[in-house]
Parts: sequence; C-alpha cells; structure tokens
Amino acid sequence: MAALPSCTIVNPKDTKEEFTQNTICEELKGWIGADCWGIAVNGEVLFNSYNEDKPLLQKIQDDMIRHHILDHTHSSITMHVYRSQKDAVVDIYMYGDTPWKAQYSYSAETKIWTLERFYSEEYVQVYGFDESK
Repeated sequence: MAALPSCTIVNPKDTKEEFTQNTICEELKGWIGADCWGIAVNGEVLFNSYNEDKPLLQKIQDDMIRHHILDHTHSSITMHVYRSQKDAVVDIYMYGDTPWKAQYSYSAETKIWTLERFYSEEYVQVYGFDESK
C-alpha cells in the first residue's frame, strides 16, 4: 500500500487555531468533505486513497469509510477520543500533486483541539509560503 505522504514542514507564518468539543465536528467535516485523501488517528490509518493500485473493492471500502466518518464524525472519531481520556492526533491529508495535511491535536487536560497545517516538500517547492501573513 502506498504510504500517506510525508508532510512535516510548518509555515512559520501560519497560526494555530483552537476548537472546542462543541465546534470540532463541524470543523472536521469541512475538511473531510473537501478533497480529503487520507485520515489517520494517532497514527492508525483509517483510509488512504493515495494508493491508486488498490483493487476496486478496497477503493469502495475506503470511500465508504470516508463517507461514514463524514456523516458520523462524532461517533466515528471524537467520541472515541473523548472516551480514551488521552491526548490524540487526527491527521487529515488533502489531495494534490503537492499534498499537505491538517493536523488536529486534542489535549485531554484542556479539552481543546488545536489545528496546525503541515506541508510536503513538494508543496513548498511548488507554492512556497505566503510571506505576507
């Protein structure tokens, strides 16, 4: 299986955004409903559409998982995070010839989700970073 892309570069001009338990589901749905090609929770890959060599059945299963998470974000992801009472990381990989990811980190202590964006080397080479921020 093709691995999820390496997205480790942070734009120093990006700011972190915070979300509460009341606002995180709609936020996650916005990304997942866009051109999301992969989701991992605490490193566990829930689906990965970057591997185009998968058999049709696996592609359909990935699509079903993505749509289930989109329709049931709370019961699919956030409820499990809250029940664990541990910090968690949700990575949402966005499609592109130059991929990037939105990473949501949950603090069990503060009950706050923090969004940080990470970019692939290819993304930085093609687009650079907006220096005007």
